[in-house]
Formats: sequence, C-alpha cells, structure tokens
Amino acid sequence: MHPAFLLIPGERLSQAELSAARLDGDVVELGDAYTPTDLVESAVTRAHGISMHRHGHTGLAFVGPSAAWILGAGDQPPNHHHLQRAIPRRGRLTPTPRATLHDTLLPEGDQLLIGDVLVSAPGRTLWDLARWARRDTVCVIWARRLARLRPDSLDDALARLPRLKGQPGYRMAMDLLAQLSEERASPSVSPLRRT
Repeated sequence: MHPAFLLIPGERLSQAELSAARLDGDVVELGDAYTPTDLVESAVTRAHGISMHRHGHTGLAFVGPSAAWILGAGDQPPNHHHLQRAIPRRGRLTPTPRATLHDTLLPEGDQLLIGDVLVSAPGRTLWDLARWARRDTVCVIWARRLARLRPDSLDDALARLPRLKGQPGYRMAMDLLAQLSEERASPSVSPLRRT
C-alpha cells in the first residue's frame, strides 16, 4: 500500500484536520489511521492502519486479536494490540498502554507478510486466542469470529493443541476449540453462545 493513502494523525495532518475531513466524508477511520473513502479495505490496509503500534520495530508481528482483525475477523480493531518478536535477535521493547509485547520468538512458519507488516498465520492466531482466553475473555470473541471466517484455521489450531498439555489454560483452550468445532459442524448453533 502506498504511504500516501494512509494518514496518521500528527504526521501530515493533525487529529483535528483528519476529524474534520472524516466529517466531510473525505476520509474514513481505519484502525488508528485514516484512509480516503474510496480506498477498498483489505488485510494490507488494516495492517498499515495499526502499524504505528510497532514503533518502528519491523521485527515485530501482530498476534492474537490484532492479527485476527487484520485477517478480517471483525469490523473494528481491538482496543489493545498484541505484538510478538519475529526475529531471533532480541531488541529493546518498550510496552505501551495500548500494546502488549511478547518477547518469545514467533516461528518463521507462523508468520505472514501482509504488505510490509508481519502478522501471525490464521491457525497460529486462533491457537494463541484459545490459549489466552483464560486471561482475557475478549480472546473468546475474536477466536469465534476467526474460526467462522477461516474454518481451516480451526484444524490448524486443533493440531497444535497437544503442545499445551500440562500448561495453564490447556483445559479452557481445549474446551473452546471443541466448541468452535461443534459450531462449525452444526451451523444452527448460535455464534453468540457464551463459553
């Protein structure tokens, strides 16, 4: 995506100018940025719309709810973003109020390059959401959305489940993925059912 299509508050235009342009119908919000109203929203535009949370660290990948949103699960981005180290070398990572930084290495096979932004692959994203669900119930909502949007990600997450055995959250992750499998098998089950 060409940088001219992404307007980040404070760079070329102030937040007030971008808000006025949004009210005039010239731009729309996309994550924490703005884009022209006639630009088609895609995974690339979504990734760039929240890329400022990397703070210039190109070796960080969006994971969890952030990756699910970039991949198309949901209309609005999460309020809190998750990033994970995607390069072997550790750098100085400073957490921010709107982002959690995970310092474990995201394996190369679990990474997707969308535009020039690294994102966890759908199966890895769903697996992360399932194992984080015990700490953050928002992950259950994102997991359900992603499983409906990308049914193949559910098979991948289920195949990864044995890696969690004996770790905290294993039982909840197993129950959540089983429930998502049931919902996929019988579409009559309400997607809004709580876990």
